[in-house]
Amino acid sequence: MQIGEMAEVLGWKLLTEKTDTTREVKGCYCGDLLSWVMGRAKADDAWLTVMGNINAIAVASLADTAGIVLVEDAFWMQMPKHVPSSRKSPCTAHPCLPLKPRSKSLHYWGECMNSYRYDLHLHSCLSPCGDTDMTPNNLVNMAALLGCDIIALTDHNTCRNTPAAVKVGQATDVLVIPGMELCTAEEAHVVCLFETVEDALAFDKYVCAHIPKVPNRPEIFGEQWILNEDDEKIGEISELLITATDISINDVQALVKKFNGVAFPAHVDKDAYSVTASLGAIPPEAQFSAAELSLTADAAQQRLLHPELESMMLLRSSDVALPANLSARRTPNGGAAGKTAKALLDVLRGCGAGKFQAL
Repeated sequence: MQIGEMAEVLGWKLLTEKTDTTREVKGCYCGDLLSWVMGRAKADDAWLTVMGNINAIAVASLADTAGIVLVEDAFWMQMPKHVPSSRKSPCTAHPCLPLKPRSKSLHYWGECMNSYRYDLHLHSCLSPCGDTDMTPNNLVNMAALLGCDIIALTDHNTCRNTPAAVKVGQATDVLVIPGMELCTAEEAHVVCLFETVEDALAFDKYVCAHIPKVPNRPEIFGEQWILNEDDEKIGEISELLITATDISINDVQALVKKFNGVAFPAHVDKDAYSVTASLGAIPPEAQFSAAELSLTADAAQQRLLHPELESMMLLRSSDVALPANLSARRTPNGGAAGKTAKALLDVLRGCGAGKFQAL
C-alpha cells in the first residue's frame, strides 16, 4: 500500500507539504531510540515513533524509511519555512530540511571560574554537527580573540581532534582540555573531560569498541575530518559518530575516572539527548557532582523541575559547532583554582579550590 493511501484509510494528517505520497510501504518499525532505528529499521518501513524533532529526519533519511508516523499525540517541532527543494524527505510528519545546516553564527558563552573565562563544550569539524570551518586553529584562535582562558573540545563519541587543538592552544594563552561528548545507551549526552591527550585517546579507543558500526553518510550528516595542528586533513572517520554507545549512564563516571577524567551530563534542560529527557531525572547511581545547563536555561526553574540539581555544581557551556560571531560574558565567582587541566577537573570532581556558578 502506498503511504498516501495508508494515511487516507487510517485518518492520518499529513504534516509534510509537497511530498511524494506514492511510495510503497513494505513494513513497519516501532521505536524511539534513534540509534536502534538506524540499525534495525528497513528501507520502505513506516516508522512509528514519538520523536518529533529534526534528529528524526536524519534517521529516517539514513534508514530510508517510507515515512515517519508520530504516535501518542507526539508534538512535532516547528521547522523553518525555507525548505530546499533539492532534498527529498520521507512522506511523514516532517518537512524537508538540510540535515547539517551551515550557519554563520556562533554564540560563545564565557563564564568566570576563578576569573577564568571558559567553555567546556565545543565541537570541531570531526563532529557530524560541526561546521567544516570549525578547525582546531579557528576554534582556539577565536576563543583567544575573545579573551577566553579555558576551552574543552568535546566531539561526539571521539577525541581524535584533541591532539591538534591542544597543540594549537599551547601556542596561545588558551588552555585546551581534551574531551568527548559521549552518547550513552540511554541516548543521553555526557561531557567527559581528561587531564591529558593520552588519557583522552585511551578513552577514545575504549569507546570505539562500544559503538555500533553504522556507516556515515556525508551528504546527510557531513564529513567527519581528523585534522592536524596546521588544519590539514590527516584522516576521516567512516563510522557515524552520533549513534548511541552501549555504555550505560550509570557507569560513565566510574569508567571515565579510570582514564583520569571526570564526567557531567550535558544540557540537562534540553528535551532531546539529555539525561532528563531520556530518563526524567538524573539518577543518583550515576554519581555526577556537576551538570551543564544551556545558555538560555533558567537555573532556578531547572532546580525546581529537577531537585537533584540542588546538590550539584551547575555550569554553562555553549555546545557550539559553528565558527563566527563569538561573544563572551564574564560573571563573578569565587575560589582559587590554577589554570591547569587537573585543577579544573578537580573542581568538577568536588575536591578542588574554586567553583562554577550558573547564573
